Amino acid sequence: FDPDAILTARVDPRQMADPHSFFEQLQQNVRRLPGVQSVALSGSDPTSGGSWSPLTVEGKDYPRGEDHPYCDSTVISPGYFPTLNISVVQGRNFNSADTGGSVPVAMVNTTFARMFLPPDDPIGHRIRQGTNEWRTIIGCVSDVQFDPGETRPKPVYFIPVSQSAVGPMVILLNGAGRTAEWAGVLRAEVARLQPDLAIYRVATMRTLVNHQIFG
Repeated sequence: FDPDAILTARVDPRQMADPHSFFEQLQQNVRRLPGVQSVALSGSDPTSGGSWSPLTVEGKDYPRGEDHPYCDSTVISPGYFPTLNISVVQGRNFNSADTGGSVPVAMVNTTFARMFLPPDDPIGHRIRQGTNEWRTIIGCVSDVQFDPGETRPKPVYFIPVSQSAVGPMVILLNGAGRTAEWAGVLRAEVARLQPDLAIYRVATMRTLVNHQIFG
């Protein structure tokens, strides 16, 4: 993907009664704007990683607590992989059928599958974070490294925002034209839905990647 063409901005909806509905409506509104190619949500900006926590793979034995592997996890919307041009190499992407009332699901990257799962199709295996519910793996995506200084990709698994509590989220917008113009558009769309809510930490993916390299 072109890191100069993707704008990121953070929104904190924690004072809202229904943040899920807010973000769903925001994505729908932004997708309809002329020139927008894709829009997505993430619990953290892609270059900084997600939540580092202990992981349990169903069928594996962990005699001691410290035997559990630690791994990055990130809450995302279905548009995340298309926006960053990340390929689904096995299984499927998240979709509208993955709701709070459906089977808890997850997706993993290829490094995760290689390190933690049997050497076959990762689809259908189950994992869980700490003592949370078991999640069934429905898809595997290619590895992406945002920091050239990293010697190898990290294992990551992804949870759909529709099956997660919603805190501050990063909006990723891929659109034609100058990203500086999209910042104003995004700010206006957020204000249209929630006048007292502001976007902050506005930056292009190029800026975030450069911060990883030179920061």
